[in-house]
Amino acid sequence: MALGALIIKEKLGTSDRETVEQISENPYLQYFLGLPEFTETAPFDASSMTHFRKRISREMIDQINAWLVEDQQSQTDGDGDDDDHHETPSSAPSKEIEEKKDAPRTHQGKLLIDATCAPADITYPTDLKLLKLEARIDVLHEPFRGKQKKPRTYRNQARKSYLSIIKQKSPKRKKVRKAIRKQLGYVKRDLNHLEELSRHTWLPCHPRALPVVHGRAPSPVSAPPCLYKWCADPYRRATSGVLLQLSSS
Repeated sequence: MALGALIIKEKLGTSDRETVEQISENPYLQYFLGLPEFTETAPFDASSMTHFRKRISREMIDQINAWLVEDQQSQTDGDGDDDDHHETPSSAPSKEIEEKKDAPRTHQGKLLIDATCAPADITYPTDLKLLKLEARIDVLHEPFRGKQKKPRTYRNQARKSYLSIIKQKSPKRKKVRKAIRKQLGYVKRDLNHLEELSRHTWLPCHPRALPVVHGRAPSPVSAPPCLYKWCADPYRRATSGVLLQLSSS
């Protein structure tokens, strides 16, 4: 688990605290660490990352890499030896092919495929993690750095507000509605900033010019307003169809 946690940290380029948060929220990372099942609690504290780095030295990593290379080479050499001992038949095995065709089929039944087994970076189209509004504002404001003040996004407050309600076991309806209202306010404010910045730059006209966050391509420019409308309409109708998918929009 210690080595896996360090690999995750280096691959994602996150801090110790962010690495632990990613592991506690991502079932794929927990599977990579060898956990038997998904758990919402962090398997270790962020301070443990320092102990992991002290215990796993550079020499230990080099030794593990040497073992992996040696094992791979032995498998490759073994496959090559097997190929050398096989004799190539002079004639095509036509009889074997005919026998296989005449043999009755033994495969039957249903094949069940788990649709939930998908890459971790593919999310539902209604998930507001697709917004990445702060990242869009960052790149749109880049040409104006030093010339005008950057709009305030309240990304940290939005994240804390989201976690405070989502970690409650059974929050009351009034609390949930209040939390949704706050998140919608953060999103609406960012959308206004985004619209204002887009008037002075060409970047929003080209989705690929927007930043790639955690290795993921940005969503289309039309996604943020549509997602905001999708969540705001049920809130105005006082329905519970939309709950907190507003994770650090």
